[in-house]
Amino acid sequence: MIRDSSQKGYLLIEVCVSLLLVTFILVLYTNAINIMRLIDFSKYKLIATNVASRKIENLRNIPYDQVTGTGTLTDPELGKLPLGSGSWNVSVHQGDLKQVTVQVNWKENQRDNSIKLETLIGQNGLNPK
Repeated sequence: MIRDSSQKGYLLIEVCVSLLLVTFILVLYTNAINIMRLIDFSKYKLIATNVASRKIENLRNIPYDQVTGTGTLTDPELGKLPLGSGSWNVSVHQGDLKQVTVQVNWKENQRDNSIKLETLIGQNGLNPK
């Protein structure tokens, strides 16, 4: 559209397009920040799950009679979690079964997070024949 040089100011369509572009940029920026937070949370949750799984596998690989008590996790991967810590507990479930609970905790963005894995360990496995 051709404007007369005596007309000053912006057309309504120009203002609308500018607002649309600014809104689009703000939406992209907000989504990028949320995606980065989600990626960090997923990374920390994966590390915590791997630490807990390793502890359960370690307890499964020792003789049944030695699977007792409680303790603090000492896995080096805990250092990758912000304020990472963990504990494990073994209790008698029923009969020849022991219940193992492993919990890993970390703090991210002033929010406490944790995962807990539980499993049963049997003297002759879970399905003895």
